[in-house]
Amino acid sequence: MNMIDHLFLFPDEAVAHAALDPLGFGAEGSWDGSRVLPCRVVMGWELGSTVDPETDELMTFEVPVYMPGFQVNVALPDLRPDLAAMPECVLVTDREAAADEGATRADFVLHTKVSPETMDAVQEITPQFAGSRYPLGAG
Repeated sequence: MNMIDHLFLFPDEAVAHAALDPLGFGAEGSWDGSRVLPCRVVMGWELGSTVDPETDELMTFEVPVYMPGFQVNVALPDLRPDLAAMPECVLVTDREAAADEGATRADFVLHTKVSPETMDAVQEITPQFAGSRYPLGAG
């Protein structure tokens, strides 16, 4: 079964619940885990470092830079125009189309409210629903 992912961006989780709970996606501070997945949008990585206390060796690592706010993904079998029309719904994607070999953004993005530059900056959405393989980043 194909799934359509509706990505929402809210200032915080309480605002997300206020908007989505009346639509049946959550209740009493919890989400319908079969269709709703809180997530984070990774916009890039910064270099972090620490010193190993045992060896005094400097260790470096990548630290994700997240989009601000609270992000939540709602997965449904079809695009919901009422959800896509909400100002907080910033991206609607077709999971099956994204999984096709060589898929580009034009193949799987059904609706977006973000600029091409912002789409280019998105590196990862994590976690994702099982079976999601979105080729993100520039392109």
